[in-house]
Amino acid sequence: MEAVVGGYYPGTGEAACPLAAIPVRKLTHLWYAFATIVDDGTCELGPDAEADFAVLADLKRSHPRLRTLISIGGWVPTASPTPR
Repeated sequence: MEAVVGGYYPGTGEAACPLAAIPVRKLTHLWYAFATIVDDGTCELGPDAEADFAVLADLKRSHPRLRTLISIGGWVPTASPTPR
């Protein structure tokens, strides 16, 4: 079984965390941080998500074995601790 070596990509845009700063050759997994759960129980992404996902897609194309995921929750409080 392969070890999981992961890191977070902050949902703050490429300017705040350039691709060159991510040690992707050392990672097996990269989590996008963060989506939140809103009052109606759906997930909401930040205003930079579209641009962030374009950056992650480029990263994935150049490193196809890298697994990318979205983290739900995190530093921003959600409307409800658990989905209903």
